[in-house]
Amino acid sequence: MISVLSNIQDDICNYADAISGITGTDVEIIDESLMRIAGTGKYRHMLNENVAKNGYIYRHVLQVRETVLIKNPGEHPLCQLCEKHHYCSEMLDLNAPIFS
Repeated sequence: MISVLSNIQDDICNYADAISGITGTDVEIIDESLMRIAGTGKYRHMLNENVAKNGYIYRHVLQVRETVLIKNPGEHPLCQLCEKHHYCSEMLDLNAPIFS
């Protein structure tokens, strides 16, 4: 099944670019099936990839339906099952659910 965000992927990519331009950070937007719909910076070439393998934080945010700020990626309890938690390249991780 194609997600609502997939149906408007071009608009979502423009939105991600705008957020990235304002914040000066890389942005990625993941849908409810954990597919990367949009991305900037290092994520731009990884559109339409499934991030479920290491998407523990995304999965949690979608489940609890609340914004999660992780100041210590790789060390945070939500990161412990991720295969990259010992060498996480993220400096800060802010995840917010999008509801339709």
